[in-house]
Amino acid sequence: MWSLGSKYAYRMGQESLDRVNPSFFDNPAQLAVLRVDWRFLKEWDGLAEVRTLNLPDINQRRRRAAALAAIYSSY
Repeated sequence: MWSLGSKYAYRMGQESLDRVNPSFFDNPAQLAVLRVDWRFLKEWDGLAEVRTLNLPDINQRRRRAAALAAIYSSY
């Protein structure tokens, strides 16, 4: 049996680099996750997941990506 899932999150926010004389700038972030689960041989499960996090900064754009894979038993 297969199952597929996904998530998306967007954060709107502002940040300041100085507490004494705050000068706020926009600091949004986006997270996207895609996951696949697979049940096989009655008591075994596997999963694969991919994530990406987008953090735009003042003058640059940073992007982080990660992956995860696992096989486990519910025995």
